[in-house]
Amino acid sequence: MVDLPSNISEIFFIMVIVLPGYLYLKIFREISLLKKPIPSSEVLYQSLTFSLFNIIIAGLMFKTTDLNILRSILIQPEKLSEFMIFTLTLVIISSLVPRFWLTSHGYVPKDTWTHTIEEKRGIEFPWVIINTVKGEEYKGILKAYGVGNEPRDLSLLSPIKILRDESFEIVDEVNMGDGMYFTEKDISRILFFGRRIGPEDVSEDESSPG
Repeated sequence: MVDLPSNISEIFFIMVIVLPGYLYLKIFREISLLKKPIPSSEVLYQSLTFSLFNIIIAGLMFKTTDLNILRSILIQPEKLSEFMIFTLTLVIISSLVPRFWLTSHGYVPKDTWTHTIEEKRGIEFPWVIINTVKGEEYKGILKAYGVGNEPRDLSLLSPIKILRDESFEIVDEVNMGDGMYFTEKDISRILFFGRRIGPEDVSEDESSPG
């Protein structure tokens, strides 16, 4: 049995029980196909939930509810290996259940962005309207965009900035040059068109936020 100072064994115990929660969450979401982006606060909450399951499983495995006893057990290499292998196997098996259910019901593991972009690949010079997080509005030809694991940035050819008055009526359209680049964090909404668009297409009903 490994004999560690109390404070070091406590830190080690926290690492063994708490930190794998985030790793197990990532594994579960990847295998189960539940990969829709979630807020950081939700990631923290779900990671802590997995960590709580870790404590429960450890207690059931070693038949104790005393954290001090669990700590003394898990600093033993053979017991730690047994625990980690068991919990990892359990996570993998449990993540296969929603995966098989989703695939058996015809679920295709693509998010809305990927699905929408793939539809636009067959359109020559697709026009888009982009609303930014700063409240600005642009239109132009969709030139390049990120898919898969790439950042969902995009660029426009012949970008035009749309200026509106307080009643949301268009008052001017400003040419912004040959091209313009937007990062994923810049964009709040995108409207897709299969043709060139003019002021009559950019009505209040189509483009007003919300």
